[in-house]
Amino acid sequence: MRLFSFRDGEQVKLGVLSSAAGLSFYSLEDIAPWAPPSMPALLAIPKALEKINAALATAPDALKRDCSALRYAPLIPEPGKLICMGLNYADHAAEGGHAKPDYPSFFLRANSSLLGQGEAIIRPRQSDQLDYEAELAVIIGHRARHLRSDQALDCVAGYSLFNDASIRDFQRKTSQWTIGKNFDATGPFGPWLVTCDELPLGAAGLRIQSRLNGQVMQDANTKDFLFDVREALVIISACMTLEPGDVIITGTPAGVGYARKPPVFMKAGDMCEIEVDGIGVLSNPIVDDVE
Repeated sequence: MRLFSFRDGEQVKLGVLSSAAGLSFYSLEDIAPWAPPSMPALLAIPKALEKINAALATAPDALKRDCSALRYAPLIPEPGKLICMGLNYADHAAEGGHAKPDYPSFFLRANSSLLGQGEAIIRPRQSDQLDYEAELAVIIGHRARHLRSDQALDCVAGYSLFNDASIRDFQRKTSQWTIGKNFDATGPFGPWLVTCDELPLGAAGLRIQSRLNGQVMQDANTKDFLFDVREALVIISACMTLEPGDVIITGTPAGVGYARKPPVFMKAGDMCEIEVDGIGVLSNPIVDDVE
């Protein structure tokens, strides 16, 4: 099952694809009127995904909507926590001159940095060093703390895609990366949440790519994580309570623009795509900040 957030006028609502082909969808307000309009609130309801799956199975064709006019919002526009991991692929750590870490690097993303499928990544006026980063996103389905390895994955509702677009010169102004990771409209997130039953356990063994104007820039596999989804959940939940709708972004592989010779940065008119097997493609154009 594939759930997403979409824009309907000034409102953001929840939808579900009618099939994996993605040609049509249902608004949850039409087939599951009990469902709240926000993803975290929905996931907090016990067995909400099972109930929606049952509603989807009996939903009439007359309520289907055409995906061609769909305007996506960020999958979760206002997550309680969006926790990002850095240097989680050995090849990416090496290309940046870093040794394999004993413990993951972490930073947070602000909600104002998020955007949806098809929405424009904004290259800020302060820099021309806008880089791409293909990443797997993990969406938390229920409250969890002090997870053990054997049950860590039980708290996952599903997986999605993220482009951790980064302003590299600002990222390197200090030893803390946060400022370069939080410019407005630099964090594409979506298009949808793919439930765990459609993917391998822990989203392991999935090919992950980024493409810039059709050219493959990153090409790796989630089996190459230094800290896999299970390990990440154990580490993070030892420090903080994970809540429904929280998001963990799992790091990017080698091939980012700043490490290339010469460097490759995104510019206005470019199109960046992130793809993970079994999940789909997240596509966003690049525009310059004109405000």
